[in-house]
Amino acid sequence: MDALNHNPNIEFAEPDTLFPPATVPNDTYYSLEWHLPKIGAPSAWNTTVGGNNIIIAILDSGVDSTHPDLSSQLVPGWNFIDNNSDASDVDGHGTAVAGTAAAASNDGLGVAAPAWTCKIMPIRISDTNGNGILSAIANGLMYAADHGARIANLSFGASTSL
Repeated sequence: MDALNHNPNIEFAEPDTLFPPATVPNDTYYSLEWHLPKIGAPSAWNTTVGGNNIIIAILDSGVDSTHPDLSSQLVPGWNFIDNNSDASDVDGHGTAVAGTAAAASNDGLGVAAPAWTCKIMPIRISDTNGNGILSAIANGLMYAADHGARIANLSFGASTSL
């Protein structure tokens, strides 16, 4: 090392190190998930796959609580459209977003997700036409924070400033 560090043609040298192979989940559709390698997920999974003490609030159209890749990931949420605890998905978008963030992974079925051991808190903030309601969004964010969510995902656009 000393000789390498003093060689003017070498800017930096470090000891030889063994690098483990990247984690590759065994989920059915992982090979189709082009986005995961693009964001460096396989390398990140060698460090962490999340943690079941981390809650991700998904503020969207709700989440399908019977989805096989999501049912084990869910914590109680809220429906700010109907003002009740039924945060079931009304159009599929929220379920897709939840799966993209934290689907159960490396379980031999469905898809893989970056944070596969994190929990999902479904918060419904859109009506059956897909329209988000500003007051529902604000109330949903407060609910998420008050109920332990450390991350909030809002996958929608708006023409008004929020």
